[in-house]
Amino acid sequence: MFSAKLVSVLLFLLVLLLFFMHRVCSKISNETEREAFESMFTYAEILALLAFMMSLGNLFHLF
Repeated sequence: MFSAKLVSVLLFLLVLLLFFMHRVCSKISNETEREAFESMFTYAEILALLAFMMSLGNLFHLF
């Protein structure tokens, strides 16, 4: 389906996205905006977990 290299790059980009989202979220002072941003952060964590599981599946498929 996807090449292992592509999935690895996507996983790396998602981890970078999570890092920057966490940095931005810690700087938001308005509580309502912070809660909305944290819910987006949760969705990004779920996507990163799915990408990680896909990359593991590709690694096991290679062997």
